[in-house]
Amino acid sequence: MMMQKKYGQTLADRIDDRIGVIKGWAEKDEKEGKTLDAAVEQDKIAVLEAMKKAL
Repeated sequence: MMMQKKYGQTLADRIDDRIGVIKGWAEKDEKEGKTLDAAVEQDKIAVLEAMKKAL
């Protein structure tokens, strides 16, 4: 069972924050035509989402 602190972020919160940042980079790369970089960012998002699901 995961313990939560009264204040601060849980691990799931930190993962959500990181996913948001990486999604921003992926969108930026897509707009700039950097499809390979965007694909790498999507892979990172998939790993983080799997980690969050495993919690």
